[in-house]
Amino acid sequence: MIRRCCLLLVLAAAPFASGCLAKTTTHRLYLSPGGALTWSVLEQDVRSSESNPGSRTAEEDRFLQGVASGSHPVLEAFARLAPDQTSLRLLRSERPYTVVTDARFERIDAGTLKLFAELGIPATATLRRTGDEWTLLVSLDLTAASDVEPDTPVTALIEEFDRYRLILTEGRFVAATGFAIVDDGTAVELRPDQVPTDRPAELRLTWK
Repeated sequence: MIRRCCLLLVLAAAPFASGCLAKTTTHRLYLSPGGALTWSVLEQDVRSSESNPGSRTAEEDRFLQGVASGSHPVLEAFARLAPDQTSLRLLRSERPYTVVTDARFERIDAGTLKLFAELGIPATATLRRTGDEWTLLVSLDLTAASDVEPDTPVTALIEEFDRYRLILTEGRFVAATGFAIVDDGTAVELRPDQVPTDRPAELRLTWK
């Protein structure tokens, strides 16, 4: 299941949060025209679903301690991708809690390669410019990936497909393979149904 859900740049439905924490998570990936990427993970309405008040308090305290100490799972996951900069902020300090974690990469192709490498998926990624157009091309081979779930903190970045959106800070997407162009061309969403899992595949995004 991991192999399919990490298909597309950042990617089902597997509850990687520890214990009984309930939350709503969204991923926004902000892409600059020149290829720099800021990946923002917003975790909202975080609370323990434990029925026992003592257990509930203990679990939420562990969550808050992880945020305060920098041992938060999403931050640890980003660290494995070697970003240029990260930040972690507690936006709501009362139950239910809200946390946002950001990671900035100078090049989207470099971050993409590290992501697939951590997940054990053979892949290449290139970013090139032709005139006023930029194209990201990702080639990957899910058939060569292991069926064993990888032992890596990066699985904390894996959510259902509809949790992800890639947004241009300027310009418009003009072509896409493996993605659906939305919002008048300013954003794309994942389309795993367009990506074959029984043979090598290519994902492509072009913007200007």
